Amino acid sequence: MNEESNFIKASIIIVSYNSEEYIFDCINSIKKQKYPFYEIIVVDNASIDNSVSLIKNDFPNIKIYESSKNLGFAGAVNLGVSLSNGDIIVILNPDVVVREKWLLSLIKAFKVKEIGIVGSIILDSNQSFIQHAGAVIKENGITEHIELNLEEVSLEDNKGIKQKIKEKLKSKFGKNDVDYLTGASIAFRKSLHKRLNGFDEAYFPGYFEEVDFCIMAKNLGYKLILEPKSVCIHKQASSSGLFSSTFYYFYHKNRIRFIFKNYSFRKFINVFLPSEINWIRRKRISKENIPLLKAYLINIVNIFSTLHRRKKYIS
Repeated sequence: MNEESNFIKASIIIVSYNSEEYIFDCINSIKKQKYPFYEIIVVDNASIDNSVSLIKNDFPNIKIYESSKNLGFAGAVNLGVSLSNGDIIVILNPDVVVREKWLLSLIKAFKVKEIGIVGSIILDSNQSFIQHAGAVIKENGITEHIELNLEEVSLEDNKGIKQKIKEKLKSKFGKNDVDYLTGASIAFRKSLHKRLNGFDEAYFPGYFEEVDFCIMAKNLGYKLILEPKSVCIHKQASSSGLFSSTFYYFYHKNRIRFIFKNYSFRKFINVFLPSEINWIRRKRISKENIPLLKAYLINIVNIFSTLHRRKKYIS
C-alpha cells in the first residue's frame, strides 16, 4: 500500500490582495510544517503590488491563480477549492505565520466524523495574548472574538485553554459554545463546502462569509471545534483599512445581510430590532453612523435577492 494513502491530503488556500509585505513569511512558515501531504494554492485578487512576482520567484512550485478582478474573499476561496485536490481545505490569511504542528493538529481533528470545521488559536503580532479562541455572534449580529491573556493560561495547557474559553463564554456571553471560527486560519471538509454550495459570494468583499458558513454547517448537524495545538500568529493586515469608514460599511453591510439571510421574521422583530436599537443607543463611534446608514439602505434594496438565497433559519 502506498504510504501516502494512509494520510489525508490538505489543500491550503491563501487569498492574496497586495500582500507583498506578509506573503513570503506566511508561505515560508507553511513550508516548515512536518506534515508533508499538502498543496498550497494562492488566489490573487488582482493585486497591484509585487506579491505575485515574489511568489513566482521564491516559490515556483506553488499553484497561483491570477484573477483579473477582485473576486472578494468568498469568491477567491471558492475558486481555490475548485482548483484543489485535497479532502481537507485549509484557509489561511496571507498575514498569518504558522507555528510547528499547526497543520498536523488541524488534520488530526477530522478523525471524528461529526467534525466539519476546525479553527486555530491565533496570537497577536507580538505573541502577547490570544487574539482569537473562537468567536460569538450577538443578537444583532455584532461579532466578538474570544481573547485570552497568556498570563492566565499557557499555550502548552490544552485543557486549561478549553476551560478558560468555556468560563469566558459563560460569564461574558451566557453561552456554552463558540458560534463560529475566524477565516484567518480555518479548516473544513471539502465535502461540506460542496454540500453548502461554497462560501456565499454576496458577502463582498469580505466579512461574515465564514460566519455564515459555520452557522449553516451547524444547522446541518456538523460540529465545529477550536484546536488549541494548532497555533499561528496574526500580523493583522486589512485590505479595507481596519476601523476605517470603508471597513465599517462592509462590516455592517454584511452583518445586516447575515441577519436577513439567517433570522426568521419573528426573530428579526423580537430579537434583532430591540438589540440593534439598544446597541445604537450605546454606540460611541460617530464615524460609524454614515457607513451604517448606507449599510441599512443597500440591504433594503437587496432584500429580495438575500431572502431568495436563504437556506435555513437559525433556531
